[in-house]
Amino acid sequence: MAGEEYDAPRRGTLPEGIYFPFSYRQASFRTVTKQLNGSLFPPANESWSRRGPGPETDAMWDSFELTRVIPLSADDVRGLGKDPAQAVQFPDDWNDVPKGSYMGQLDTFHKIHCLNQLRKITFEGEPDRLIQYHEPLERIHWRHCIDMIAQDLQCNAKLDVITYNWVDTQQNPFPDFSIERSCTDWDSFDDWTQKNSIDWNKHGLINRPATVVPIPADDGYYELFGFGGSDLYPNGQGYKPRS
Repeated sequence: MAGEEYDAPRRGTLPEGIYFPFSYRQASFRTVTKQLNGSLFPPANESWSRRGPGPETDAMWDSFELTRVIPLSADDVRGLGKDPAQAVQFPDDWNDVPKGSYMGQLDTFHKIHCLNQLRKITFEGEPDRLIQYHEPLERIHWRHCIDMIAQDLQCNAKLDVITYNWVDTQQNPFPDFSIERSCTDWDSFDDWTQKNSIDWNKHGLINRPATVVPIPADDGYYELFGFGGSDLYPNGQGYKPRS
């Protein structure tokens, strides 16, 4: 509710300070009314997300790309419209999550990752290029990112209104993108994320257990890379495109 401090209740405490995740539907965060800075040219106090590439700016973007995962119950997975039989469970040796819980990630940070990929493409002509190569998979990745951001914008479409001004040197109405909006307080959201998620990197890579039957990869992956390492279709045997 607007103006109230966010409340992120946890359900079912476990020994040694480990908590089972609350239903994400119960989470609420403080909202703030703010005016977005929609100026075309960089303002004097430009935000971190508008700055050009550099060590400090790149580090800020990269900090949001750290893969932080949250534990989910089987009911949580079903509530997301997914099948627990196909979802990845945390390894038993992860002592900072409940045994038998499933791995989840907040989609907001995936969208920031996608935006960061497009940022790197934008500034790749700078002296310190952020992207050094254009392999086929990278181009597929970028198209995925553009599509994900477009879908997200359409899914969260709102009736926010832009007005127009008469601006010096311009003979036509000029849009004023500095609109006022009610926003989730990012600091509250990020604080909750830090407290209720686990840094994947501290545990290292997670390998698929030998007893797990995987789901098929996308057809495009097989077309691009073939069937090396495939357990479902060794040497392409039995493979039929799904699309």
